[in-house]
Amino acid sequence: MRQDIITTGLLSLVANAGEKRKFWLFSMRDYVINEITAQKDRQFLWLPVFFAFGIAAYFSLPIEPPVFLGPFFLIVLGAFYGAVLVHSKSGTIIDLVIKKAFIVLLLSVAGFSAAQVRTATIHTPMLVKKLGPVKLTGNILAIEEIEGGARRLILSHLDIERLDKEKTPVSVRLKLRGDMPLSVGQRIEALVRLNPPSSASLPGGFDFRRYLYFKGIGAVGFIYNDPVLIDGENSIMSTESLRHSIVERIGASLDERKAAIASALMVGKRTAITEEDYEAFRNSGLAHLLAISGLHVGLMAGVIFFFIRLGLSSIPVLALNYPIKKIAAFIAILGAIAYMIFAGATISTQRAVLMIGLAFIAIIFDRSPFSLRLIAFAALVTLSFSPEALMSAGFHMSFAAVIGLVVFYEATRGMWTGLYRRSNGFQKILIYFLGIVITTVIASSATSLFEIYHFQKFAALGNIANIISVPLVAFMIMPCALLAFLLMPLGLEFAPLWVMGQGLSIILEVAYWVQSLPGAVLYIGAMPFHAFILLVVSALWIILWKGWGKVLAAPLILTSLFIINTHKLPDLLVSSSHHLIALYDGQGLYVSNKRRDKFTREIWERHYGLGDEEALSLFKREDILCDQEACRMEFKGQKLSIAKSYYAQASECMWADILISYEPIKVKNCNAQIEIGKFDTWRNGAHAIYIDGSSVRLENVATQTGQRPWKQEH
Repeated sequence: MRQDIITTGLLSLVANAGEKRKFWLFSMRDYVINEITAQKDRQFLWLPVFFAFGIAAYFSLPIEPPVFLGPFFLIVLGAFYGAVLVHSKSGTIIDLVIKKAFIVLLLSVAGFSAAQVRTATIHTPMLVKKLGPVKLTGNILAIEEIEGGARRLILSHLDIERLDKEKTPVSVRLKLRGDMPLSVGQRIEALVRLNPPSSASLPGGFDFRRYLYFKGIGAVGFIYNDPVLIDGENSIMSTESLRHSIVERIGASLDERKAAIASALMVGKRTAITEEDYEAFRNSGLAHLLAISGLHVGLMAGVIFFFIRLGLSSIPVLALNYPIKKIAAFIAILGAIAYMIFAGATISTQRAVLMIGLAFIAIIFDRSPFSLRLIAFAALVTLSFSPEALMSAGFHMSFAAVIGLVVFYEATRGMWTGLYRRSNGFQKILIYFLGIVITTVIASSATSLFEIYHFQKFAALGNIANIISVPLVAFMIMPCALLAFLLMPLGLEFAPLWVMGQGLSIILEVAYWVQSLPGAVLYIGAMPFHAFILLVVSALWIILWKGWGKVLAAPLILTSLFIINTHKLPDLLVSSSHHLIALYDGQGLYVSNKRRDKFTREIWERHYGLGDEEALSLFKREDILCDQEACRMEFKGQKLSIAKSYYAQASECMWADILISYEPIKVKNCNAQIEIGKFDTWRNGAHAIYIDGSSVRLENVATQTGQRPWKQEH
């Protein structure tokens, strides 16, 4: 009897445990299904994210895949989804997950295909080696004023001496000194020196060749003397010649410094801005004002919308019988497009016009102009036509700022609406200024991660400069810019440009003042790429996921922080020109030369979290011994030798663990664990050496770039 009771009790416990397990499993299943179902209205927001995954996968490849690869798999996967998965009626969680995963795969393949097609259609032959002096004939595509009174010409339709037609770049960028009058559209002949576009300054750094490839520029260089005009004056007024004409009109009304900044704001030409002014804008957090983006297009379109609506509302017949708000919105769209054309129709301005245009279209159809769906659509369109934009700082920062603003104002819309309704006229003005201040703070905060990653520094006091400067841009500078555009055909642009110049003077003073404050700039140093990606994905997950699933971002954030904390910077760097060697001992950066390769040195300084000119002289270290032939030192347990001539190579090969030679290394069977000669950097770009005890690891730019269309082959 007793045993029966015990047995019955045990069976009851097992049965109850089984029931609880089933209940728990069903509860988990229901919870997962509910979480996924709750994302139904958020699915569209994920489309550009998964599309971007495919683009990123394409650009991360070490070799160029066959051009048919992406489109082929896109067609196959699309056909399979349409024929099989879309008709599946199973409601199980596995079926639901499979469908969602397949859509993610399909979108990623679509992004991969878009990047492939874009690269193939660009097809810019890149110059392989230095060429010149040679005669070059080409059409002037653009003229840019640069610091020091020089100009930079972009030439197309090229004929280059000693260069086959199939190896001739689509366009080249050349520096010209002198004041010879030139205009866009002219065909010129000149004696030039051509160089291949620069590679990255260090492994994993910004790829200048890829950047120029997608701009259609296959070579850079300079013109020796004044070119010869072949076709004379160009009588056709192209968009670029119109922009150049506007720059000249601005220069006739303002002094050189203010004219350079006004040209950047009105037509997107920033090359004439002095390095000192540019640095002040960067260090004060105002650099975004110099690049025409959503802020400028939004302000320009907003000014047009406001004054058109104000003018129409002042005419009772029109105000009472016509939808003046919608008319003003339509005219604002046209104004934004015109401004984009004046600004050169860059990717950033196209993106901004697309977003602003969608916002005004929403107004025309009585919808909310501010939503994450609008941003997602703009991102998807931008990436479809310009996949390379995904790799740019401008794309990252502009979308980060807009997403941050939309998320904040969607969450606080009720508060702002109620506050506005209860306010009188003066209070409404104060609320408007408060909105500008809050908008500035949110936009700056949202872009801080990208600023740190791309520029290795953070303008800590940027909010102070922006709170003063952005209202000036909104209420004084951009309205005057619009008025100047309208009055230029009449030759009356001087007055609005003068007023605009006064506002620019204040902004310049603010930039230099904020830059001079203690702690204005924080130098962060390079952030590991994988940590950056994890943080971006975490932020997107938190913003786009609806429900408690947001907590899944926590492990990604912790992982990224661990990667940042354990990230190791290179111990030694050698530049692609072979003119610069750098050593990092954990305390400071020591360089072999502070006069040559200045641009590369500045990039290296930022990479290590240093300010400009903070690198020290390598050959002034106490632990380095030099003679006329070579320099030796013990560094982190490794014997480092820098050979200055051929004659020292044999002896240094016998002694050194790491040998860096100013000349090509000709010693066979060198005993050094790592040897880097002039031919090595010529072929493979900049080198980085990592030392971990007895282990030494070498990386170079060529290995990381791989065999891609924008990499020249020697």
